[in-house]
Amino acid sequence: MTGARRVLVHGFGEYAVLYSHMLDMAKREASELTFAAILPTSHHLYLIRKHLPDDRILCLEHKLRRRPRPVSDLSMLVGYHGNIHTDIEAEKKTLKFRPAAFQLGRAVEIYQLYKAFITAFQPHHVLLSHVESYEQKMLESLCHELNIPVSVPTDMRTIGGSFMAPDTQETLPQHHPVTEAHRERAREFIARFREGHLPALNFPIPEAERGASLPVHTKPLPQRISGFARRYLKHPDQFEWDYLRAAVLNNMPMTRDLWWKWKTKRAGRLCTIDSLDKLPAKFIYYPLQLTPESSINTPAPYYVDQLRVIDAIRMAMPSDYHLVVKEHYASVMVRPTRFMKQVMRRSGVTVIQYTTPGRAVIQRAALTLSVTGTSTLEAMLLGKPSLTLGAMFMSKFMGGVVPFSEIGPRIRAALAAPPSEAHVEDAIAQVMAVSQPFTIFHVNQPGNPAHSEGNIRNLIKALQEELQSRGKMW
Repeated sequence: MTGARRVLVHGFGEYAVLYSHMLDMAKREASELTFAAILPTSHHLYLIRKHLPDDRILCLEHKLRRRPRPVSDLSMLVGYHGNIHTDIEAEKKTLKFRPAAFQLGRAVEIYQLYKAFITAFQPHHVLLSHVESYEQKMLESLCHELNIPVSVPTDMRTIGGSFMAPDTQETLPQHHPVTEAHRERAREFIARFREGHLPALNFPIPEAERGASLPVHTKPLPQRISGFARRYLKHPDQFEWDYLRAAVLNNMPMTRDLWWKWKTKRAGRLCTIDSLDKLPAKFIYYPLQLTPESSINTPAPYYVDQLRVIDAIRMAMPSDYHLVVKEHYASVMVRPTRFMKQVMRRSGVTVIQYTTPGRAVIQRAALTLSVTGTSTLEAMLLGKPSLTLGAMFMSKFMGGVVPFSEIGPRIRAALAAPPSEAHVEDAIAQVMAVSQPFTIFHVNQPGNPAHSEGNIRNLIKALQEELQSRGKMW
């Protein structure tokens, strides 16, 4: 790659630690790159300051007013890419429980801060972390408004590896041709998946090749408590009781585990059938997703309330089918029991016990339907029909995201036409063509693969390749 490039990174949460390692390594191995950084909070500001001067760091926490100004004139948003209210809905907690005027005022304030910082730095490229908040979604929209390319590292789940998506809809890059080697890998992968020999998370770098594990920089408990108090005293609007509850439980593991055990036992009773042999003869499968969670909030915020999804499917499916719903294993400890009780009162819906193996249900289902869940990928790999109501990287191979107005016709079309072997092979080959051997998982993953020297080096190489491939845009 030739020529200097200015790259703006967004260090959300623990990703700031990963990007601090990237900045350090890039000084030695990618000197043509000049970086700036946006940090939503000051939690890891001290790490980024080791690598960047203050004029190339925007710490949002230090710039926000205690209360945003009311906004009546929205003329500054006339060129906004997309819809700011949709982007606000990407927020999982906190802001969503504030008055509507407060939400919009805060969003406009951040939009103006980001726009001023980007105008001053003039980046050639913006590298986001996993997009989990409204201000990240707004940053993506702002970049599109200013015609600045964006890369969103996107995990490929059981396929392994990641790719640099040009947006938060997990759109596949277009500059990676499919070769016969990709097709051969696809055939081998499909065969191994059907034999049941693949993990749910498939890290792309063998442990022997990861190199040294870099520090995760977890602060001592007293320091975390004092930082928590300072942050929320300055910005009380960002305080959420659920954050405090989670923080307390995570520092009291014995109490937390007893609480989880009790909730798990109770959730196991919230079902109408408890075994595979009791499944209806003809059914559509909808496995619930964890919510609120970025996998729904970011690409499809309308479906954060999954009762909307269930109602949309059951009111559109053929009348001789049942809708089988299964709780997500990670939700049994956090989703209110009243939600599943509401699901169990809906006509046409059968709730199967959450401990039932999802793959076994997929194999028996006539169609698997999800907002953005991995179950649709699993169904396709098994040669079964599947559809998504929100965008994920496999959606295009299922006919594209299903619009709300077309749910009924698309269900009937999918039931009548399972994917062919050639189609499945071509889809996986296309995905493998964009795969890069890096991951950006959180630090609590076993073995901490994201914070290894090999992973950071591969992340930098993937960024360099993206800059080179899309260089014609400048």
